[in-house]
Amino acid sequence: MKKLFLAASAAFAAIPGLTVIASGLGTPPGTGYRLLFGGVIEAFGALALLILWINRSKLRRVSKRKITRTAIMLAVLCFLCIGLYVFLFRHTVAEHERGVAYYPLWVSGDIKTMVERAGSRESAIERYGIAAVRKSIDEMGAIPLAATSVLLLLVYQGIFTSLTIAFGLPGIHANQPLMSPDSRREQGAGNI
Repeated sequence: MKKLFLAASAAFAAIPGLTVIASGLGTPPGTGYRLLFGGVIEAFGALALLILWINRSKLRRVSKRKITRTAIMLAVLCFLCIGLYVFLFRHTVAEHERGVAYYPLWVSGDIKTMVERAGSRESAIERYGIAAVRKSIDEMGAIPLAATSVLLLLVYQGIFTSLTIAFGLPGIHANQPLMSPDSRREQGAGNI
């Protein structure tokens, strides 16, 4: 069982990052984002495994119940990150047959007027064209889109890092014997 958890942890640390680098799965439009997001997933996955490995002797002393509870909480965190990421991604990336636009979380200036008049971010592309929408987004400046990218990256990597740790904890902890010496003494004392 230990090998299964450790293999799953290693897989969640390595495979998603490589997949994202190769395909850009779930990243904002543009080659740079898929490399950034995939690279961050790889780095944080490796860091999470390294931290677990360095602390393996301490982790083996933690109760199985606490390890299980922590792994479950990390799995819930992963699910929450997935939900939040889907919401944020759907809000910021507008796909239309005319093209794809990457909007900041908040809009201002001309792009805000365009979205309000059109009724939605997708409708702004339909009404004004992809070139006009992208130009208006660029006129907002770099900070809103950079802040949006940082937030998306934080949530995206949270998905995979929490899963890596959730599988790594039981894998590292599984080396502990089923019964500790203290519990054997207690059990033996009860039989006397």
